[in-house]
Amino acid sequence: MDKLQYGFCIPTEGGFIPIYIQLVKEYLNIDPSSQIYMDFVELTNYICEMSKLCYHTITFLPSIVASASAYIALHTTKIRYPNIDFTEQIVNLFRINATNRGTFCHCVTTIQNYLFNYPENLRAIPDKYQRVINFDMPMGNLFPPNART
Repeated sequence: MDKLQYGFCIPTEGGFIPIYIQLVKEYLNIDPSSQIYMDFVELTNYICEMSKLCYHTITFLPSIVASASAYIALHTTKIRYPNIDFTEQIVNLFRINATNRGTFCHCVTTIQNYLFNYPENLRAIPDKYQRVINFDMPMGNLFPPNART
């Protein structure tokens, strides 16, 4: 293997984040220099890092956690594609099949609940992103009533 210079690595959420960010940028035709795109990238990374502190997210695949982080960031920054159901659009964009759809929705809900109930004594990650993220952004309910079916 040394002669082939081939390396093995364990897939983590951080490896999937750039893929989902690139998909969103290309699919929604977002200017990479725009403020909303930069907010989306930072918020996606922030949510993904925060999810690593949540014990309940270890049961999800890293790709599901990364896609859920990107979904929450898209919903929070209000990036939309006109005239299409937002949840359906993202599920199709991230190629989440019918088998993983329930898992994806459960992961989003788990991360959202963790972010709303984040322990105040753990400040390292929020302090890291304090300069770039407005922590007063409303998240609201991330799913319409029929999204989990």
